Amino acid sequence: MIDSAVLPRIRNGVCAIGYLTVPLPDYIKYHEIPGHFEVIGTGFLVRETTVLTNAHVINDLRTEQRKNRVPDAQLFLSFVVPRKNGPRGITVRLIRHMGFVQQPRIDVGFIEFAIMHPEHFEDIAPLNVDDAFGVEISEHVGVFGYPHGSALSEKDGRLRWGPVLQQGWVSGVSPYEGAGSVDEILLDVRAEHGMSGSPIFRPSSGSVVGILQSGIRTKPADERFGTTTAFGQPVDRKILSNWLAGYDLERERGF
Repeated sequence: MIDSAVLPRIRNGVCAIGYLTVPLPDYIKYHEIPGHFEVIGTGFLVRETTVLTNAHVINDLRTEQRKNRVPDAQLFLSFVVPRKNGPRGITVRLIRHMGFVQQPRIDVGFIEFAIMHPEHFEDIAPLNVDDAFGVEISEHVGVFGYPHGSALSEKDGRLRWGPVLQQGWVSGVSPYEGAGSVDEILLDVRAEHGMSGSPIFRPSSGSVVGILQSGIRTKPADERFGTTTAFGQPVDRKILSNWLAGYDLERERGF
């Protein structure tokens, strides 16, 4: 069991990244009807209005946008809104800016949005990132994301769930155990399409130690077959701070 105080804190800070299949006014009118939000990947809050995800999630979103001729005004993030008195709801926020970490072999990007209804975000906050990276092989980890994209979020004509919890453990670190610098985490976690960009966290504290970025599929031709071998990008506060500094600089330059 994950601590009851840890679970909602992680879940509330995770969002789906995707696009509306209809203009926003129509989505607001019919948002309880499935099929109006297509999930491309997952992200999580690292600042009040900044979401961390994989660079390839942003690229995949742009590819789908071009293929389906989706206007920028229909690119959105979807958060599950906790409610003290009543069932949870959903709020979508327009994507206002997307950028990448300009470092070779770093599959990381950021998405910016604006908070228009502060009451929706009263219990949604940036996730805590570990002070210093130090995961060990066999360590228990959790992952919160959107496996199978939109497919798992809908059933019998109704919306359901939100981000889904997966649990597993660290199987290895790259380049090898005991190395001074770790560039990749190998996980024994069920990974599916849509989970890219999910936070990898310590169940005991909720501290984020990495970002789920890919998996190995044993049968590539059939997406019904998932994988229990996944890879993560390590992260700690210093690494995140450097990434954000570069991202903010690129934004100032107009990129």
